[in-house]
Amino acid sequence: MMVTSIDVNLSTREIQVRGMSVPVGSRAFDILAVLMAARGQVVSIEDILRKVWPDTVVEESNIRVQVCALRKALGEDRRLIQNIPGRGYRLTPKSDMPAARTGIPLLAE
Repeated sequence: MMVTSIDVNLSTREIQVRGMSVPVGSRAFDILAVLMAARGQVVSIEDILRKVWPDTVVEESNIRVQVCALRKALGEDRRLIQNIPGRGYRLTPKSDMPAARTGIPLLAE
């Protein structure tokens, strides 16, 4: 799979795909940040709910809606976010994703 340049800036909460700013909602961005922090490991539905909606009772369908929004924003690279049936979600690991910093590029190899 050829992955285009995606840059995620955690401090400004901004995503750029191929140099263009792509708007996403705050919950969708929070899910992306949680998946990035897991560095390719599967994040359970329960962990996502606890981290993204810490003081609110929501249904799992909320995660699906937000992941759908993220995939739409990523366009051609929507497959970077994988659903692992019965377990949760993960951000497809690239060959050594960069360490967390202000801007985190996800680049094609």
